[in-house]
Amino acid sequence: MYPVCVAWNAVQMRDENSCLFGKPEIKAVIKPVLIWALTVILLLPSSATHAGGKLRILTEDYPPFGYYENGHFTGLGVEIVTAMARYLREDLDIEVLPWKRAYRMALAEPNVALFAMTRLKERENLFQWVGPLITTTEYLWAHKNSARTVKSLEGAKKVSSILVQSGGASELRMKGLGFTNLTRVPNIQQQIQLLIRRRGDLINVVDITVFYQLRKMGLPANEIVPIVSTGKAQLYLAFSNNTDILIVNKWQRALQAITDTGQYEKIVRKYVPEKQLQ
Repeated sequence: MYPVCVAWNAVQMRDENSCLFGKPEIKAVIKPVLIWALTVILLLPSSATHAGGKLRILTEDYPPFGYYENGHFTGLGVEIVTAMARYLREDLDIEVLPWKRAYRMALAEPNVALFAMTRLKERENLFQWVGPLITTTEYLWAHKNSARTVKSLEGAKKVSSILVQSGGASELRMKGLGFTNLTRVPNIQQQIQLLIRRRGDLINVVDITVFYQLRKMGLPANEIVPIVSTGKAQLYLAFSNNTDILIVNKWQRALQAITDTGQYEKIVRKYVPEKQLQ
């Protein structure tokens, strides 16, 4: 029998043979309590429809935060979010989409979370933020053979082309700094590859991504070099604004929990051993 039916039978006091329910003074106390409990049960949404449906967690192919390896999707951000879900005992099915599509979904749809998103003032009120998952530094990078030609942000405004990810945080940040010489490319991997081929003057990318990509490509760490920092970049798990705040809060607690146990640091060191935790 369903719990609601059990509660309703209890409210109606149908078990007249019960020594508990058979006493009028016990009925007088218990009946209002059971009526209240039944009302709560009926009003609470089921887990399938809570706040509009199951939480969808999205990301992009963005090494080292998320990438395919031997047919398996893994990465720094993926492992952190997976550890959080495991702490919450939540089923996790990460959807890998192009950034611009995933971003639009997180803006418009309920119960959507997207990582790893840089938290910017332009985005502050557009999402609910869990994190930071990682803190990085964003730089303008140049090929090692042309690094001496640019020494400052003002100098960078005079080059022909700065490669940025279309719709990404670097594009927003650079526009905010007054840059107009931006060339949009689909993803960060292509930014780095084009710079190495001398198809652009500079790129604007976080340090962790550059370290990882150079290692993956078998290139020395100084193949491209940082010119000037464009600021700190804190990457978050960003929830759509029409997601229940209780859901957002429990994911923040999960991040704190895996940090307290040391699991978080272990994951980060696995991917970026040269990175000092902030």
